Amino acid sequence: MKRSIKRSLSFAAAVAVGGLAFGLFWSAQMHARTVGGGPYCDSMNNVSMCYNGSLVTNVDPTTQSQYLNSGKPGTGCDTSLCSGTTGK
Repeated sequence: MKRSIKRSLSFAAAVAVGGLAFGLFWSAQMHARTVGGGPYCDSMNNVSMCYNGSLVTNVDPTTQSQYLNSGKPGTGCDTSLCSGTTGK
């Protein structure tokens, strides 16, 4: 009987720690995407964008912000001016 109670408590503790870790990670991601950084082409999804004249695909929101704040010519959300495709 003691063993099953101990096992149940260990499982509950593991679930609680996992939930806390996920919550902290998720809140940090949401904070970074909504408050810090910006601007974005899309603050919630990966996109294709133009960076320094080249098309870059699957760009996450944090990198979008870095690219847009870089000040490099030929960088932006409009992909019609890009040439070539590079994977991120």
